[in-house]
Amino acid sequence: MEAFMFLALIAAVFFTFSSFLDKYILSHKLQSADAYFILQGVASFLLYPLLLFFFSGISIPNADAWLFIAVSGITAAIGLIIYYRLMGSADYSAVSPLMQARILFTIPLSYLLLQEFYGFEVLAFMLVVFAGSVLLTIDEKSTLRTIISKNRVLATGLLICLIWAFANLLSKPVLQTLSAENFIFWRNVSSFAVVVALLPFLLKGRARDVLVQDSRKALPYIILLLLVAFAGMQFMFYAMKYSVSITESLLGVIGLMAIALAFILSRINPKIIAEKHSAKIYALRALGALLILVGIFNILGAKI
Repeated sequence: MEAFMFLALIAAVFFTFSSFLDKYILSHKLQSADAYFILQGVASFLLYPLLLFFFSGISIPNADAWLFIAVSGITAAIGLIIYYRLMGSADYSAVSPLMQARILFTIPLSYLLLQEFYGFEVLAFMLVVFAGSVLLTIDEKSTLRTIISKNRVLATGLLICLIWAFANLLSKPVLQTLSAENFIFWRNVSSFAVVVALLPFLLKGRARDVLVQDSRKALPYIILLLLVAFAGMQFMFYAMKYSVSITESLLGVIGLMAIALAFILSRINPKIIAEKHSAKIYALRALGALLILVGIFNILGAKI
């Protein structure tokens, strides 16, 4: 393996840990998805410019980029609200790997919005990814009926994937004139505007009480999460300079890493991630994550 591939795998480790921190914070430090969305939005808005200033500097997008940045930021923020609510109520070992299924929507959206055609042969591997997504949501209570018709985790997870796939595709026209780090910074600014706009609707009832009582307790963990995610992005962006398809394919291993971490933690102390299943369930979910990884590799045509 070449050096940049190891960097992509290191990025996957950082992203796996950051998604674990999402679950840990929602389970133990700030038990309200809406309060978490608000506090992380504020922390990210304040911290990210400082990190960017020291690493690469802040650039101003050109006039044509602002619409793409604004729409991408708005849709990404909406996806985050739904993601936090799902992560707070469902298994970490299901939700985190399921986010790797974005490729299911990236392919058709790329064709519809950017006229990028991957070929009809990718349809078979998209079915593989979908099958893997279904396996991720199985637990001891699952029946054929609940898997097919009443699968809230699958439906909500795929909705998040659709929203984020659309948000990420909007970066392509912008990245021709703006660095990836700066695109994410300005998208965060747009997302922060969503936080401010939604405050009257989100900051009430339990979310307000949790934010007032637990924000100081949660803030150090949120800052750690943001630093971990930022480090992961640096490794990812560096690896992408050598090969975007291979880097994106290797990042698909996040699903397997998340399930392995969940299995280990569930045996040490199930309260850490608020889940514990039989080894069989974790094996089925690992198979699902593996199918998604295989599908991503074949769809993107990555050759290692």
